[in-house]
Amino acid sequence: MLIHQSENLPQTAKNDYPSLAPQPELAQGVAIAGIIDVGGAPKIIVKAPGERVSRYVQVGDYLSNGQVLVKRIEKYQSPSPVVVLEELGQEVYKEVGEGMAQEPSKLTQQPSLTNGAGETMAMMPQL
Repeated sequence: MLIHQSENLPQTAKNDYPSLAPQPELAQGVAIAGIIDVGGAPKIIVKAPGERVSRYVQVGDYLSNGQVLVKRIEKYQSPSPVVVLEELGQEVYKEVGEGMAQEPSKLTQQPSLTNGAGETMAMMPQL
């Protein structure tokens, strides 16, 4: 029995694999410098990829031109809180100090911070 292949069928390359879903590279590149309590509301000190300086954000804010959501803080009162970011529908977990050039212990040695008005704001307790 002979089988003839039709010349009208499309030819596919042997290496045609479905492309992988895009990765949350911007969220993975976010550095978390710390979390402070300002009037009972946690503020997160972050440095997003492509941004020259760190800044304060809170849950619900967006980074990287609206591409990365600051979704929540887990283990807020623990010694190592985790900030959950979301990009492309994927969650990325970042510990305080992760992604910083300095060691995390050096980032938390300051007992307090001051804002632009000179008011002292307490750092999160290190248990």
